[in-house]
Amino acid sequence: VGAALTVTRKEGAMRFVATVRDATQTIRATASGPWPLDGPRDEIFVEIPPIVFETGGKQPALFAPALAAFEVSRGRLSGTARIHRKNDTLTGTADLAAEDFAFTVAGAEIDGLTSEIHLDSLAPPVTAPDQQLRIARIDLGTRIDDIRVDYRVTDRAGVPELEIATARAGVLGGSLTIDDAALPLDGRIVDLPVAVAGLDVTQMLELLGVEGLEGSGALSGRLPLRLSAATAEIRDGKLSADGPGVLKLDAQAAADFLAAQGESVDLAIRALEDFHYTELTIDVAREAAGAAQLKLSMLGQNPAVLEGHPFRFNINLKSNVDELVAALLQ
Repeated sequence: VGAALTVTRKEGAMRFVATVRDATQTIRATASGPWPLDGPRDEIFVEIPPIVFETGGKQPALFAPALAAFEVSRGRLSGTARIHRKNDTLTGTADLAAEDFAFTVAGAEIDGLTSEIHLDSLAPPVTAPDQQLRIARIDLGTRIDDIRVDYRVTDRAGVPELEIATARAGVLGGSLTIDDAALPLDGRIVDLPVAVAGLDVTQMLELLGVEGLEGSGALSGRLPLRLSAATAEIRDGKLSADGPGVLKLDAQAAADFLAAQGESVDLAIRALEDFHYTELTIDVAREAAGAAQLKLSMLGQNPAVLEGHPFRFNINLKSNVDELVAALLQ
């Protein structure tokens, strides 16, 4: 790391310009202001010219070894700050811009992250209202698209707090939305209502990986999410079908399910081979230290069985339930 300091005089006033460069001489920051810094009101302007990250080029680890887990294939970062000194007290504002970042971290692929952040205060860090974060795609095995978050960071009695005006993401053909939520950033437990709209039943069943089961339709509802510093729980989540749909379970899979549920097998197996549901609800629960659970309740009929006589089924799903819940929690 190298540094240079230049002091100039113009019209009786002295000013300084300080430049800091990294070891590669490609990342730099400049600071400028009055000289010497002994006035009652001094202002220092700091600028970080655009830094371009790319595969085989600059990486976040240049800033701090702790960022070595981030492998950036593209992205551009820049920023400015104004630091005010008044009677030995420092205050200031800052602007930071992250443009079109694509990177991997902890097995996740993030593409198209863009955000412009304006800090009204540096200590404590407080942003202006209506900050925006946009991410085109996150892939953690399940793809999440078009993530949009409108937020601000405030300070509540010395505790930083993330205030979410609205957050939305596309997942499994539908969307997850959070509105008007506050998250203290001190690790305390927070209850967060997540609204679910239009989840595609076909995609959900593919993720569940239940052999011999396919279907159609859409699900909406709410997932009450409880967050702490290290855990995420879903308490009394419920999804309901937006309208009629079809579930098809082949004979062997139906027999296995019904035997486990203690149901009468013969007619039920036939009904489930082409089950046209009019009602479908799914109860979702996941404790912090336990496995996720799905309980399906559905009412409908198979047109070819008992002239369309209605059946109601209650089924507990185990299979890859944790993968589904993880997708909804992402």
